[in-house]
Amino acid sequence: MIIARVSGHIVSTAKNPKYKPFKILRCVPERLDGAVREDAAPIVALDTVDAGVGDRVLICQEGKWAREYLGDMDAPVRSMVVGVVERIEVGAPPNLLP
Repeated sequence: MIIARVSGHIVSTAKNPKYKPFKILRCVPERLDGAVREDAAPIVALDTVDAGVGDRVLICQEGKWAREYLGDMDAPVRSMVVGVVERIEVGAPPNLLP
């Protein structure tokens, strides 16, 4: 899973029929603190949760799961937006708790 920020929509005049019910989003990977990950390229993902530009999202990059979700094991898909992130809470590692 990857945390990213939606930076735009990808519009095409023709697309795979399996993509038709979904928006295609351009997402920029982020660190937990919200800073852009300079070491990661933008991700193109199908939107399953109606995310919009500026939303912080959770991306699944498991091709087999994405193809199962679409109901076509031959569909050319790898990345899907599966959630909109409201907030991130980071706690201490379990071995440091009293």
